[in-house]
Amino acid sequence: MSESPGSAQNDPLREDTDNEDAAREWWLSAVEEDSRTDASHLAAAEIIAHNPRVPDEHIPAADALVRMQLAWKNEIDGEFSYTPIDPVGKPA
Repeated sequence: MSESPGSAQNDPLREDTDNEDAAREWWLSAVEEDSRTDASHLAAAEIIAHNPRVPDEHIPAADALVRMQLAWKNEIDGEFSYTPIDPVGKPA
């Protein structure tokens, strides 16, 4: 059975989740392998990898990731969010 032109496989607007997943896993591995990180940092990193908004209890660890230059902290209209970055400063 052939794919129709409108199928997800042929959809030019379909997200490339394979690359996003690979980047996410690579970043989480980098955080885990960093000698400065502990379990609290890994928990915050897991949240940041999937959602830029971090629950209050993980903010201290997320801020520590920013100080370690493993994440960026963003503020838009008074709302804070976090973005994973690789060790050379590019978005992960």
